[in-house]
Amino acid sequence: TILLGGVVAVCLGIFIYFSLFNGNDDAVTYEFYGDYACVIDCEEDAEKVVIPSKVKRDGKSYTVKKIGEEAFESCKKLESVKIPDSVTEIEMCAFIYCESLKSIKIPKGVKTIELGTFSGCESLESVKIPNGVTKIGSSAFYECKNLKSIEMPASLTEIGDEAFMYCEKLTSIKIPKSVKKIAHEAFYACIGLTSAELLCGEVETEGATFRECINLKKIT
Repeated sequence: TILLGGVVAVCLGIFIYFSLFNGNDDAVTYEFYGDYACVIDCEEDAEKVVIPSKVKRDGKSYTVKKIGEEAFESCKKLESVKIPDSVTEIEMCAFIYCESLKSIKIPKGVKTIELGTFSGCESLESVKIPNGVTKIGSSAFYECKNLKSIEMPASLTEIGDEAFMYCEKLTSIKIPKSVKKIAHEAFYACIGLTSAELLCGEVETEGATFRECINLKKIT
């Protein structure tokens, strides 16, 4: 059980798996289902990881479509991850506490940034969320203290509670008109935030969206 700023997430799993190495000799572990593979673990000391779009097991080729819960949890030395466009699902807490991760490109087929996906990635500086993503989940970028910019797509409809809580270096945000819901304390204590542009018209808010954003001077 992981507590993320009031959000409780159960990230547990029992797996039978087969271990492979990618081209950069970073140990990545996969679980296989039918015709696709899921990344479920990585060596804690890995610094750079390239996930291939396909892997082989017993002579059969599997498309890598998913990154599982907590797959890269606490890989504190991990600086970069290249995720192939074949990946369409990144499960909750997948990169939680990857303290050295500076940037990441999310594949265009991903529809949801799940709960706690990048929580505690304190070196993460910028994120471009691709068009097609409809939801940023609860605590998705919780305590990403060095996050300076976030680009939200026109497809986005919901921002979860505490999604950007304690993103202290975020200075401005532009929320697209497609957004229909901004949950409780989504931008709590983003103390570097000075302006927020809400292009959305009628939007459901659960209160305290910008609470403790002490330098926020302009909301349009």
